[in-house]
Amino acid sequence: METPADSSNYSINMYRACLFTANIARKSLLSESSANQPAEDNYLSVIKLVATNLLSNGKINDGIGLLCLIGLQVDACRYLESFDRWDRSVWLAKCTLSIEEHDKVMRRWASYLASSQVNRKDLAILIYVYLEDHSNVLKLLFNLKQYQLAARYLEACRELSLLNTTKETESFYESIFLEFGSFLIKLGHHEAAMYYCNLAGKIADSLKEEIDFLLS
Repeated sequence: METPADSSNYSINMYRACLFTANIARKSLLSESSANQPAEDNYLSVIKLVATNLLSNGKINDGIGLLCLIGLQVDACRYLESFDRWDRSVWLAKCTLSIEEHDKVMRRWASYLASSQVNRKDLAILIYVYLEDHSNVLKLLFNLKQYQLAARYLEACRELSLLNTTKETESFYESIFLEFGSFLIKLGHHEAAMYYCNLAGKIADSLKEEIDFLLS
């Protein structure tokens, strides 16, 4: 375990440590003694320590393999994400984790993609659609000024009763309809603009007055 990371024997010595503790744990299990659980715990802690050592020294495949060997796939996914290996984290989650844990990985990926550092909101939107996270889909579409898509998506969600409405979210939904109505006015589609302004409620009163004037 004390082998320097730049040593040619580093990886092989890490594996030797794993095999050594595995052998001790196996012997304890065979003896059916009260030392079984401590031996098992020691085995798992040594394997995890070796795995994290390998990961910290850039040996990602080896470290991830050891974590998976002892059933720590959730930890393995998080380590992969920390190394910006999101595609591998998603693949591992899809193959080994429960639906709930897999969706957590997908949600972290979507959040990462939507961040200002990465700015791949287009791909994040697709992931949120897959997760049926309609609220975040609408937020990202609105941030991207994709008012037409946001308004149509919102209408579809409402028709299918997919949204849990609160005062805060209702205000946001009205803003979506208002922005799309304003956009339609610029295009000269006054009747369609009036339809979406009506969906926007009171916040669109001044815009509706403008449309009435244009239609008169």
